[in-house]
Amino acid sequence: MRHPRYTEEFKIKAVKQVVERGHRLAEVAERPGVSGHSLYNWIKRYDKPVEQRQEDDDLQAENRRLKAELKSVSEERDVLQKATSEGERLLGLIKHSWLESVGVYGYRKVYQDLREAGEACGKHRMVRLMSREGLRSQTSYRRRRGGYGGGKLAVVSLNHLDRQFEATAPNIAWVTNST
Repeated sequence: MRHPRYTEEFKIKAVKQVVERGHRLAEVAERPGVSGHSLYNWIKRYDKPVEQRQEDDDLQAENRRLKAELKSVSEERDVLQKATSEGERLLGLIKHSWLESVGVYGYRKVYQDLREAGEACGKHRMVRLMSREGLRSQTSYRRRRGGYGGGKLAVVSLNHLDRQFEATAPNIAWVTNST
């Protein structure tokens, strides 16, 4: 059941009956069906001059805004602390896996090791953490590109057709061209 909203004029009149005319709080609250607690709060609020009420309202609004801002900042701080501690823990696991491989593993193998261990982490985060700490995979020497003297020669098949491409029956000779 919803309680009715009372206008400010109504509240001020009820307060005047209690404060100026001397009626009992319970009697005034009973007539319109207002609770005694609500009437008491109205007295606290409306027994002051208008300027004082406005100043109090402004202070309360500022107080609510500051509390909301403090809550937001506190939540952000907690998230950052959790992320930092989670990142440090993950970095410890990364270093352990990298050192177990004697510095051979790169981010792909370390990522694979941690996934097998049941850790949930993205590979891009893994790359970022490893590069920030200077952990790199061991790379071999570069190979020389090109060069004609190395390697095996290709095996060339014998020329059985001797450029005679006329077949006397189907499925006697099969020919292909590779260039």
